[in-house]
Order: sequence, then structure tokens, then C-alpha cells
Amino acid sequence: FYENLIRKRKPPARALRLAQIWLRDATGKQLAYTAHKMLKQPNAASEPPGFRLWVERQLQSPRCNERPYNHPFYWSAFYHVGM
Repeated sequence: FYENLIRKRKPPARALRLAQIWLRDATGKQLAYTAHKMLKQPNAASEPPGFRLWVERQLQSPRCNERPYNHPFYWSAFYHVGM
């Protein structure tokens, strides 16, 4: 959401919709890569215990190309209010 809102300067409603679509369509492999990339950013939170193992398991999993968050339960509750 913030990548679209701040870096790409999308309107808030559009940034939220793009984030919902991304989460809906993201594979396990994409999620692991994105989490890994975010933790390498300056000022990122410290790496949680077991994180590297989680990333490795995600990338090696036979189910890494499945979309674990494609059900609306995971992304539909978020909404934008305001301008």
C-alpha cells in the first residue's frame, strides 16, 4: 500500500486496491522474496528469529507457486476512508 501511495504517488483508494490485488495474486515465493527485500531496507526492523529458515522453506516448498492469500478473507476487510 505505502509503496503505491508514497513512491508511486497513487491516490489512496487506488493504492489500496493495487495492494489488495497484489496480496490476492501473490505466490508463496513472491511473499518470501518481498519479506526478505523489506528487511534489507534501511531502518527496517530486526530480522525475526527463524526468518531465514522460513524464507528457505517457502522457496523450496512444492507449494511455493500457490497463492495462499487469494481468498477475500485475507484482503477484503481493508478499506480507505477520506481523501
